[in-house]
Amino acid sequence: MALSSAAALVTATTLLLQLSAAAAPPAPIGLPGCNTTCGNLSVPYPFGIQPGCYREGFNLTCDTTSHGSPRLLLGDGSLRVVDIFIQNATVRVLHDGSMIKGADNVTSAGLSLTFAPMFAGGHYIMSAKGNELVLFGCDLLATLVAGNIRADSTDDPRVTGCVSFCPPFDAPLNINGHYCNGLDCCQVSFLFTDKGKMLKELHLRQLDSRNAFFGKPQDMPVSVFLAEEGWLEKEGQHWMKNGIPLILRWDIMKGLPESDDDYCPLNVVSLCISNYSCMCSNDFDVNMCQCKVGYDGNPYVSGGCQDN
Repeated sequence: MALSSAAALVTATTLLLQLSAAAAPPAPIGLPGCNTTCGNLSVPYPFGIQPGCYREGFNLTCDTTSHGSPRLLLGDGSLRVVDIFIQNATVRVLHDGSMIKGADNVTSAGLSLTFAPMFAGGHYIMSAKGNELVLFGCDLLATLVAGNIRADSTDDPRVTGCVSFCPPFDAPLNINGHYCNGLDCCQVSFLFTDKGKMLKELHLRQLDSRNAFFGKPQDMPVSVFLAEEGWLEKEGQHWMKNGIPLILRWDIMKGLPESDDDYCPLNVVSLCISNYSCMCSNDFDVNMCQCKVGYDGNPYVSGGCQDN
């Protein structure tokens, strides 16, 4: 009888724990009373789609007027948000086509694009981790310039890039695991991940061509863009079909006074308001809140970090 009673007690306790877990409300991801979904996408604070529901500079648009299912848009709508990652302060966005308009008209003098205007007033920076440069065309040089985040720094900018040549014959694709092999197209991962650097400009320049096999290099269509690393190998020749993914970092410190504390500025700690979000992380000069080890969720809202 004693064993039977003990087993019954264990069973009852287990059921109570299961019922308690089932009854626990989900951890909040946004401010009280705010809509935190757009279609099937979650919109966690500091982002928001309604007035009063986002931190300044982190407003997104939920477009329900076209394209079937709702779309979550950033800035002027040229970038579509498909993932928001609170844990490492990044977003995955989709963009369409070449990042330099008029790339087909490039000359030896070159064409340039400055990144800052693309990303809603500077709250977003191009991630130097997880992206790569891709160029379609031939006898062209594409370069990325990384400048300093702080205006008072005088270090020289870092540069990475790739060259695509016009081949005199049909060349195989997917050499050494890359879709582009330097003939008709090239690709390169970002080589600099220095703290204090951010990607600022993209340059495209025509090389002096002595290859008469294809005629003029400008006869070939030109596209140059940044994309999430590894995406081109996955998409192959269908790379234009569904938009080009790109990883951006967002800076919660934007609009706050700069601090001399390199690790965990007090003005960032003050934004970590969940009970279990006393951790602050600095990654490539982007400060962010994080839940304590053993907790998951959104550290920027009350009750957002919960035991996992």
